[in-house]
Amino acid sequence: GFTDEPGKVLYGGPMMGKTAHSMDEPVIKATNAVLVMDKKDAQRTEPSPCIHCGRCVATCPLSLNPTAFAKAMELEDEEQRAAILNREKVQLCMECGCCSYVCPAHRPLAENNSEARRFIRKYNKAAAEKKEGGK
Repeated sequence: GFTDEPGKVLYGGPMMGKTAHSMDEPVIKATNAVLVMDKKDAQRTEPSPCIHCGRCVATCPLSLNPTAFAKAMELEDEEQRAAILNREKVQLCMECGCCSYVCPAHRPLAENNSEARRFIRKYNKAAAEKKEGGK
């Protein structure tokens, strides 16, 4: 049992864990951890502007640059955004969450990386289909 009402329950660790939406969800063989946080620890800290400390790049297992991905995603020009994301190799991101975990500005870098990966996949697929249709 719990000593206090849980604020958040994660199946998995603090970086890649998935939120349990109900306490009725089962713990299965593939569940490697259960992380229970009280209400104080479960509250998200409001993100602030990037302070360019470089911790996200330093901690990334692949030395990717999540701040470059975030800047690219803010661009209106999709062609320019795609060029930057392809150049910075966003598709290599394995979404481990290390960048978000170490960010002192509490920026949602892992979520942004995931959105950037979806964008570039869709963009590159459309570009390939357009190229094939033009032949």
